Amino acid sequence: MGRRQQLVRIVRASGIRILRISGIDFSVPGYPNYTLSSYANQSMVNMMNLDDYVSLVVDATVKTGISRQVEVFKSGFDEVFPIRHLQIFSEEELECLLCGEHDA
Repeated sequence: MGRRQQLVRIVRASGIRILRISGIDFSVPGYPNYTLSSYANQSMVNMMNLDDYVSLVVDATVKTGISRQVEVFKSGFDEVFPIRHLQIFSEEELECLLCGEHDA
């Protein structure tokens, strides 16, 4: 099953109805100057390229689009508390140290 078919199944299973796709271009929503490079020559989203558009937006907002900021954060954090010293802690212990105890 192709990605488009999977997306259509997910949309149908969730009860979401896509009535029409119009006026959506290949840029990140809210950032018209942030063009999604794979489709720079194709300006509008349609049912045939919807899954590509969704994948590109996800990549731009939670992966490659923020990788530079994540690296700068890690570098700054490492200056305050070297990350290599944190390797002795588990994920849960780090969460407790950084975020505090959560009431159950």
